[in-house]
Amino acid sequence: MPQTYPFLARWTARAAPAANAAVTTLGGGTLDAALGRLLGSDVMDPKPQVVAQRTVECRVLTPAGWVLGRLRSPLNTPLLDYLNQREPFLRLTDVSIPPRHDRHDFFAVGLESAVAWIPQETQAVEEMTAGLGTVAHATSWLLPGGVVLDGHLDLDPGERVSDHLLHRKGFVVIKDVTLILPHGGAFLPGEFTYEVLALQSARAVGVTELPTQP
Repeated sequence: MPQTYPFLARWTARAAPAANAAVTTLGGGTLDAALGRLLGSDVMDPKPQVVAQRTVECRVLTPAGWVLGRLRSPLNTPLLDYLNQREPFLRLTDVSIPPRHDRHDFFAVGLESAVAWIPQETQAVEEMTAGLGTVAHATSWLLPGGVVLDGHLDLDPGERVSDHLLHRKGFVVIKDVTLILPHGGAFLPGEFTYEVLALQSARAVGVTELPTQP
């Protein structure tokens, strides 16, 4: 059993207030303030870091139709990485929803409703297409609402389309895109081409690999 020393406890009780007073008045301020001056105010009083943002003009394909606007994302995060962070919403500014012509300062598109994201700026297109595989696979996709998408999926040599899609969740990059929008749906019908888009493959009804053109 540990031995106690009553006189030591009484001395500590009397000395503690004086010690605390000396510490709290040292240099005319509190100990925390003194440490703050020594180490820098950010250490003792941390402030949230402001993350630089960018906006990219884009189109978002949803089962209900198009949403046009500018995607807000961190400046130093690649666009595809940002899309695949699986945040619940894509945050858009300066938004219009065809066929209406009015604009909205802000509009949040539910991630699960975003079938495809299409950049409309050259720099974003170049970023999306950089570092892809060297073997182009022609693919054809059936999307919600009867939309048909034809385009190339660029993979590494020896990698199969089925294996790539099996292990890749979220958005994948499709190049040389042709979108065929049907009559009677939520879209103005027609055939449209895009250099590149990010397709949320899990939202597709199905996909097939087309024969290689001679």
